[in-house]
Amino acid sequence: MEKIKLSWSILNAWSKNDRDMAIKMLSHQGTTNMYMEDGRRIHEIISSKKLILLPPRFQNTKTGQWEDPSKGINTWTETHTKPIEIFEWLEMSMIVDYLDPVNGILVDWKSGSAKSTEHSKMQLYVYAYILKQIGIDIKVGVIAKVEETTEGAIICTDYSVYKINEEKLEVGRDYIEGNASEIMDFLTELEKGSWEKEHQN
Repeated sequence: MEKIKLSWSILNAWSKNDRDMAIKMLSHQGTTNMYMEDGRRIHEIISSKKLILLPPRFQNTKTGQWEDPSKGINTWTETHTKPIEIFEWLEMSMIVDYLDPVNGILVDWKSGSAKSTEHSKMQLYVYAYILKQIGIDIKVGVIAKVEETTEGAIICTDYSVYKINEEKLEVGRDYIEGNASEIMDFLTELEKGSWEKEHQN
């Protein structure tokens, strides 16, 4: 079988034994609900208005935003969608909400009712490991809960900060390899079964 391409969403669904959801995403079938749609809408507002929504401890005290004197304001807000090779048999795609590669800080925005601590920090470890493969060292990962006010403003209301070190990177790598290996085995068996069925007399 050729190299497979996965994402955090697929790995997360697979690890939770939500195999139907993982398979639908693997086959590019529609997988959405009202909460996902609202999350996408809020992310689109953030993107269109070029909001950064950094938690207070990361804001510049004068500008209210994050400023790196050597690189200017908001050093990098690009989205990563191009697959990155993890192993010879695996590529991972990812969408980064906010990334400062100079200071090594990754921010992932979450909408909905769940608190920042209720979201999986494993996503930060996985993203940090993926970014490591292209030479970006993440030192801190942030899960920031964002909400839309009645006036239509998007604000950060709650956040959790996680230190990223070699141990956490190894945890992220193991999570990727373990789940991706199971998915690869599943797809290999599926392909084998399809071939045998096709060539039965």
